[in-house]
Amino acid sequence: RTAAADARAGPGLARLRAAAGNPRTEVLPTPYVPIDAPSLDAGGLGDRVPTEYALGDEVLRRALGAGPTDPRTATFIDPVDDATLDRLRDRLVTRVAVRDGALVPVEHQFTPARKFEIATGTGRSEGAATAPFVERLLDGDAPPAVRVARVVAALAEVAYEEPGVARGLVIAPPTNWNPDAATVGRLLDALRGFPLVEPVTLSGFFDRVSTEGDDRDAVRTLAPGDPPPPSVTPEEYHFAAERLRSYAAVVGADDPSTADAERALHTALASDIDAERARAELDRVERTVRSLTDAVHVDAKRITVTSREASVPLTFENRTDPARTVKVRVSITSDKLRLPGGGDRVLDLAPGRTVVPVSVEVRASGTLDRKSTRLNSSHRT
Repeated sequence: RTAAADARAGPGLARLRAAAGNPRTEVLPTPYVPIDAPSLDAGGLGDRVPTEYALGDEVLRRALGAGPTDPRTATFIDPVDDATLDRLRDRLVTRVAVRDGALVPVEHQFTPARKFEIATGTGRSEGAATAPFVERLLDGDAPPAVRVARVVAALAEVAYEEPGVARGLVIAPPTNWNPDAATVGRLLDALRGFPLVEPVTLSGFFDRVSTEGDDRDAVRTLAPGDPPPPSVTPEEYHFAAERLRSYAAVVGADDPSTADAERALHTALASDIDAERARAELDRVERTVRSLTDAVHVDAKRITVTSREASVPLTFENRTDPARTVKVRVSITSDKLRLPGGGDRVLDLAPGRTVVPVSVEVRASGTLDRKSTRLNSSHRT
């Protein structure tokens, strides 16, 4: 959407597509919006985690023309807990890289540079941990050349610790990383001709890095944590989701307003927004729904019927914006009237004012209030 609305973003998107299509590039599973999976799970919204990843895969394929393909596709998870790994295993994602600080610490004979297993209460996943000691070397006020030299020296030291064993390090910058282009450029140039290091994808890491080493860290566990509550409650979220499902049944799943409201619903789960913004996104969903429900009105006058059968004129005002033809369902709740044949009647309402004669059968004569009819939305035409 950004590239379509802003021509300046087009070249950047084209470069991303080209990079994603490179055989040496791996597109990792990712949620539609940044999420704190442990927070969602602890707050009663854990069932949304697989949905966010499924939608993220769909959007990646649509935007970049490439997405995760290997059933065991590796991914990087931050933050993480046992429930998150269990849910990912249900999606056949069994290889995960996590922050080193997310794991219960263990002593290492050498620099930790191998893969291991992460055990949860219900199973195990192949695991890898980040290398914060290398990531920190990229920060600081030292000139780019000095920082690059430090990183190269650290990588050489790791390689020479066990020269006969295939080892590897995972480097994962923070989510809000603002890269220093000069430093990153110099580092990539230095590593291209560095004989001790070969860059690989995350799946390549798991395929090629050895499990040889100290058995004390062959199986590791995640450190216990106390995740913060999500920005919205399950009740708030599911109410908005149900309202949107009803709305989509009326106007159609492909309607632009439905798509916009769905984006708002997903954004409300994002971990990089505060509670005020999250509730504002749910309010967008409600405003979308009310743009339809509040746009159809019916008069409420009192009428008198004197015969067994009668035709009651109901006046509707369809003020939908954008203008659309809708269907409404008319139900009789009075014990004095009923619709011929029983049941309800569905009416087509074009935009604007419409007077519809509704045939009714009278069970008892008298004065009736048109408010005794009930209008329910049905499908769009």
